[in-house]
Amino acid sequence: IAAVGVAGMALMVGTLPWISLTLAFSFGFYGLLKKQPAAAPPLEGLFAEISAVALPAFIFLGLLTGSGEGSFGGGLITTMLLIAAGAVTVVPLLLFGAAAQRIPLWTVGLLQYIAPTLQLLLGVWLYGEAISGGELFGFGLVWIALALFTFDSLRFTRSGRAKQGAG
Repeated sequence: IAAVGVAGMALMVGTLPWISLTLAFSFGFYGLLKKQPAAAPPLEGLFAEISAVALPAFIFLGLLTGSGEGSFGGGLITTMLLIAAGAVTVVPLLLFGAAAQRIPLWTVGLLQYIAPTLQLLLGVWLYGEAISGGELFGFGLVWIALALFTFDSLRFTRSGRAKQGAG
């Protein structure tokens, strides 16, 4: 159902939502990696991830600054906001890593739909953004699929607990 919604939206809108699909698959894969029994504890795992990207990020920032396109160091307020953005980014990643090890993977996946849905609702109702029929069609089918998936997952989880209690 969700695939039909995405395909229908792509046909009606005239373009493949490649950014959304890339984010969906990359976060799904990231959640799966975090869920593995051999995964590092959340803090150590996040440190390893940051360590892997720190050197390329510093090189890139240095190149931007050298060419006059960088914002870091350009002004006190901008520099402080950029530093704060790091903390604001790290805390949710740390919490995600901890949660991914404690809750079922289907729940992690379902929770990933909350932020984009709230952004859509805020954009349409608060800021008056236009939404096409194709986008609404795709969005509706994806949420129907999520509702069915959630219902089935809850039913399966409850039946598994009932069998464990009986055995």
